[in-house]
Amino acid sequence: MSEETDVSPESPLQTEADADPAPLTIYDLLDEISNENETDILKLVYEYQVEEKLPCQCRECLLDITAVALNYLPPQYSVSIHRDLYITPEAKAARRVEVEAAVLHACEKVKIRPHH
Repeated sequence: MSEETDVSPESPLQTEADADPAPLTIYDLLDEISNENETDILKLVYEYQVEEKLPCQCRECLLDITAVALNYLPPQYSVSIHRDLYITPEAKAARRVEVEAAVLHACEKVKIRPHH
């Protein structure tokens, strides 16, 4: 007598590939959410660092300038890696002005009260 293999959903012979995947959680998605201000401010702080426009280039001051500038602007969270495709040149220019204002503000604050 030949036995038939039970492959029903309740079957213990199911392979891992057949099983339902683990439920998706927000922690699985964190790498896909980004604050666009962080990227823009980091780029500008680096640009100012290379051009020697920062009041100080020590570790503490670089971190303080970046943190103060980030706190100066409202967060701009994005989930699209193609965000630049949807931003007009005018909006990019306006954003650059906002980011520059934030970094300049941060430079002034850190220059007045450095943490070293």
